[in-house]
Amino acid sequence: MRFAPQSLGLRSDSLTLRTSAGVVLAQAGMTGTGVPLDATLTISPTSHDFGTLPVGSATVSQVFTVTNTGTTASAALVTAGSAQTPGGPSLSL
Repeated sequence: MRFAPQSLGLRSDSLTLRTSAGVVLAQAGMTGTGVPLDATLTISPTSHDFGTLPVGSATVSQVFTVTNTGTTASAALVTAGSAQTPGGPSLSL
């Protein structure tokens, strides 16, 4: 059995094993509670000025540290990211 809540709150169900004649062989009650993700990610530094750069060139990569202080695995939260400011610089991970 697997529990994969799609909403918050307590969920309950039961598993019943029956013969082909409908005789109950075994039963088990099941409960689980869907809770919100504890997604607490922080980025350091919180800003960086890449300066002035000619069009078509690129800066050296800058290091930003992402820290997960929540209980949800970081890999489940972030896979890749990028930013495009209209008429401005293109940033990517």
